[in-house]
Amino acid sequence: MSTYQDVVNAWGPIGAWALTESAGTDFVPYTGPYHLTGSGTLLYRQAGPFAASLAVHLATNARMLTNGLLLPGGQNTLECWVHLDANPPAAFTPLMFWGNSAANGNGLVWDTDGFVKYYVPTVATTSTGFNPGAGWHLFQLGNVPGVGGSVVIAVDGVIRYQKVQSTGLAGSPDQIGFGCTPVANSAVGLSIAFPAVYNIGLSPLMAQSIFEAASTPNDAILKTPAGNTANNALLNQIYAAVHRTFPTT
Repeated sequence: MSTYQDVVNAWGPIGAWALTESAGTDFVPYTGPYHLTGSGTLLYRQAGPFAASLAVHLATNARMLTNGLLLPGGQNTLECWVHLDANPPAAFTPLMFWGNSAANGNGLVWDTDGFVKYYVPTVATTSTGFNPGAGWHLFQLGNVPGVGGSVVIAVDGVIRYQKVQSTGLAGSPDQIGFGCTPVANSAVGLSIAFPAVYNIGLSPLMAQSIFEAASTPNDAILKTPAGNTANNALLNQIYAAVHRTFPTT
């Protein structure tokens, strides 16, 4: 039997967190060496986006950060499940970001018009044109840094926005955050669950499999690189069994 975390691990994250802690500000990863540090008012072990999952609630001006996370460059993906206290939010609501300063940070925000937007502090936000509505949602941000690279945004397993970048971004951010941007914390409360970061690009299959892992992990893992290998082995076993039962020679 596969689990949600099995599916995430099959995509090779360099950092992933289950947020199972019951107190404190230190959140230990289940994959990777990087810890998340919480600040502000936190509520622990809240109900998550699917059965038996847990979340942390961030009150207004709370946030979670990790430092020293040097991505190796190239393609990267950041993800997190999010549930807003109020939808649409009453204020500009940062969901996640990466970068090491206001000059090169970028991420996702949920704005007061209900739309999810791509955010770079030095330029105007760019709307994805997608309003997720109330409830839990899986947000994923894929980035190929630098001018001419791409931004890919998925919500609930579907690519909602994709565009070539016209603004240069740092290739190796040393910080990621949830409930904040490089220059501001969230002005409204929200809950987060299962944040993760990868050094691969966000593909439609990756987005779909991780979202489906919340409800059907045994099916979802077959869409991962590890699952494809296992699936091919199973097909070979079935073929061998059929051949033994109905030999052709």
